Amino acid sequence: MKDIVLEGVGLTKHFTVGGPMSGGRRRVRAVESVDIAIGRGETVGLVGESGCGKSTIGRLLLRLIDPTEGRIRLLGQDITDARGSGLRRLRRRMQIVFQDPFASLNPRHRVGDILSAPYRIHGIEPRIGIDAKVAELMGRVGLDPMARSKFPHEFSGGQRQRIGIARALALEPDVIVCDEPVSALDVSVQAQIVNLLRDLRDQTGIALLFISHDLAVVENICDRVAVMYLGRIVEIADRDRLFDAPRHPYTKALLKSVPRPDPGRRRRALFRLEGEVPSPVDPPTGCAFHTRCPVATKLCAAERPPLSIREASNKVACHLN
Repeated sequence: MKDIVLEGVGLTKHFTVGGPMSGGRRRVRAVESVDIAIGRGETVGLVGESGCGKSTIGRLLLRLIDPTEGRIRLLGQDITDARGSGLRRLRRRMQIVFQDPFASLNPRHRVGDILSAPYRIHGIEPRIGIDAKVAELMGRVGLDPMARSKFPHEFSGGQRQRIGIARALALEPDVIVCDEPVSALDVSVQAQIVNLLRDLRDQTGIALLFISHDLAVVENICDRVAVMYLGRIVEIADRDRLFDAPRHPYTKALLKSVPRPDPGRRRRALFRLEGEVPSPVDPPTGCAFHTRCPVATKLCAAERPPLSIREASNKVACHLN
């Protein structure tokens, strides 16, 4: 792996929900014992069904929420317990692009003010001046610098997401977490944003964590892909290896569910997983996927398989693969 920029070791996050009116307080196991690392100039994809813990991992790595257990390292420095001014300085090196490009921008602020805010907040004066830097950022993401006086509602969805990306790039961070950055956009605009992120990664060597449920987009931009199910990573591998030869039954099910239009072949019914995703409040014993797995055995229900190397860099948490 390339030089590690951001790393989570044994990350666990439990939330407490409920109260007297809802039958008592309960613990939601959102993330359980996750190890993940992102190298310089690398894009790591994080995929899985809604509610599996993808966004929670992104927020844990950025210290937007504190882990219940585990450690977080940025460029080899343990930042798990950073607080106050120390954490504030670290914020400059870690940024996020949110899913909704409208809700993540203040509708009362002009774009120029939105993009200059990082410099004002951190007390940084760019060598070329803030105004010139804002113009440079807008040009870098394909926006007209003359539009800096406009408000977010005057831009299209794709343009608003470009503003969000420009804001994330303002302080020249080492890593950006992209939390479903294209899911709210039209397909044609998705391609533009993915190409923009790829170009920026290649030009700057920035590390990207790309959280998505769209496997076609993930295949297009990511170098490695981690598959999550019910708060745990069940498989992680290089992109080509994972898409060409998946090992975990859940990964196989996800890939089979992706529609692949081919005019030369008859249309086939989409593959569907049977059963419901178990509750993170009361997860199953053993392998969490055994309640929906078509090849599960008694061992799968009794003992949780470790995430271990099967071949090359492919790690799988499955007794049978």
